[in-house]
Amino acid sequence: MKKKKAIKPRAVTGPKCECSGTFKPVTLRSFDFSRHSGLPSFLDGAPGWRCGSCQREMLHGQVINASLFLIAMDIVGFPHRLTAEHARYLRRSMQITQQELADRMGIARETVASWESKLKEISPQHDLILRVLMSNHARGSEALPMKVVVDIANDVMATLSSVRSEPAPRKTPDLRVTESDFKKLPAAWLSKMQNTAPTAFAS
Repeated sequence: MKKKKAIKPRAVTGPKCECSGTFKPVTLRSFDFSRHSGLPSFLDGAPGWRCGSCQREMLHGQVINASLFLIAMDIVGFPHRLTAEHARYLRRSMQITQQELADRMGIARETVASWESKLKEISPQHDLILRVLMSNHARGSEALPMKVVVDIANDVMATLSSVRSEPAPRKTPDLRVTESDFKKLPAAWLSKMQNTAPTAFAS
């Protein structure tokens, strides 16, 4: 009886690039994520796709959402007070206006506007309240599987036992989602991101 030939798994490839090359799944290194986050930021170890011809790179839409979530959680855990850019990022991550944030915090909208426009540094108390609001909001995020979201939010909440007395740095530091961050995510989720045609381009 003849043995059946083993069927080799078909290599996963993405859509065609504008240059007529083909996108293939890769692990991206030092990927500039700034245009997605609105802050100087980079991804190391993110599941992505690269054109074999022109080297153009792109991310799956869900990887973008997950990375935005991870950056927000990283900001919440900073040991110093929030910069204007970081305070604005957290508010926008919650998808609320300055007035809505002010209402939740029991302060005037002008106070929120003063942090975000760098007219006034955020107070240690308001800094803590904003971080707690973001951590609570994060629990309902759909950027990642629910268990992962809750675990990350709980880890961050554990760091919020006191106000940040250290002033915000004068220059906004680059943000980086590291390979170790991505390794905390479920292997099945990461695999799916590299076996599903991407929906969002980035260069």
